[in-house]
Amino acid sequence: MRVLSLFDGMSCGRIALERMGITPSVYYASEIDKYAIQVARANYPDTIHVGDVTELKESDLPKIDLLFSWSVITGILLNGLIFLNSGLCCSPSDKFIFVTL
Repeated sequence: MRVLSLFDGMSCGRIALERMGITPSVYYASEIDKYAIQVARANYPDTIHVGDVTELKESDLPKIDLLFSWSVITGILLNGLIFLNSGLCCSPSDKFIFVTL
């Protein structure tokens, strides 16, 4: 499972998955707080940090199976595609799970 965690903090999404016994094949994290990134890197050195969510583009990432969003993200549905304010776009017909906590 390929996971993208927006506003990742100290990798709370990774912690939740771990507690459920789920190990992602790849875990991408978008975070800008340097201290949170330090904690995440210390605990999960295989996490791929992708920087600021406002600069993230769909073309920067492979297909994502699970998206965690820890902050308010507004989006619109247009012509069957979900467009997020970050510029990411996905089709609801993709096997894509969208979780906002």
